[in-house]
Amino acid sequence: MTIQSIRHETLLAPRIMKDAVRNVLPEFHNNANTSVLQQFVCIAAEQSKVSIAIKLLADVQLTNVLIYVRTNFAADNLAEILNRAGVVAESIHDNKSQRTKTRTLANFKKKLTNVLVATESAAAIIGMEVSTILNYDLPLSADTYTKRIAVHRAAGPMNIVFSFCNTSEQSRLVNIQRAVPGEITLLDQCSG
Repeated sequence: MTIQSIRHETLLAPRIMKDAVRNVLPEFHNNANTSVLQQFVCIAAEQSKVSIAIKLLADVQLTNVLIYVRTNFAADNLAEILNRAGVVAESIHDNKSQRTKTRTLANFKKKLTNVLVATESAAAIIGMEVSTILNYDLPLSADTYTKRIAVHRAAGPMNIVFSFCNTSEQSRLVNIQRAVPGEITLLDQCSG
């Protein structure tokens, strides 16, 4: 896939998003109760990621989801947007007090919170079972991608890793695909 084709696909993403999510949902439903790890990458424009994430989380009604974002601000912002859309979410990052982190993790463990939006450094302290990882921001390295999976699979059954990729992250995606050859499904429905 060339940068030109990704740019073209990214421009088409908002127009076809509704169909894209509708086509992805059966994959999630079919894999909801399996122990086989399914990995998906959706090529999406930055402005489309929120809508796709809300649709996935609301329509599939996933629980115990960990969303990785790059910054503290992004964690707080995305959690707020998800809550306004009816998805019960909390954020966790290094700027939160220890008391807040403890309460947030307790809510997640008790399933009072369906979605935890975390930065890489905050997620490192979690070490708990999640059913789904959503890489809202594609990891900077393939090593980070594989370590995220290994850590959470060691904690318990996790069957879905869903990642967004935009045009500026193409080289990261290529490196991740090299690290886990043949294991990642590119969702053409998301990209046109």
